[in-house]
Amino acid sequence: YNGRGEFRNFIAMDLPVAIYENSFFIGGKNGEIANFDLNLLLNEGFANEGVFTLPDDIRYLDIKVQGSDKLLMAGYDNTSDTKKAVLARFAIGTNSSSNIENISNSISIYPNPATDILHFNQAQTYEILDIQGRVLKKSEAEQNSANISELKNGMYFIKIENKLFKFIKN
Repeated sequence: YNGRGEFRNFIAMDLPVAIYENSFFIGGKNGEIANFDLNLLLNEGFANEGVFTLPDDIRYLDIKVQGSDKLLMAGYDNTSDTKKAVLARFAIGTNSSSNIENISNSISIYPNPATDILHFNQAQTYEILDIQGRVLKKSEAEQNSANISELKNGMYFIKIENKLFKFIKN
């Protein structure tokens, strides 16, 4: 895709492809996901005139259809040495580009498993819970990490923005 509604001729041997009803999604090498109908015409109801371009620092690995109306994109944040995982979900059952979830604001925690410090990709307040749901630790201010050194080895949850993330303490 060249950014002007044109695609060069190519054979998609190593590019991710997902089929949905009477259309298909294909990923480009520069971080685009395009939606075509079976006549190879862009579906302009998806994203920005048929093409969604990922932020520059996000690279994806695969795309899959989830259920009857979602497209999952799995990839990584290319800005750090840790290659943090990124997962985005697109609503594909409607013609509204507003249904694309903003992946640049998605939360990631790393490393997982962790020994002493659990990092976040953006400053957040958090709660750490055990597997029974009891709050073990709570931040008072937004932070980029949580000290988990005092926790016993095992599985825990961290609650950030009302979302639960599982992590392992080694």
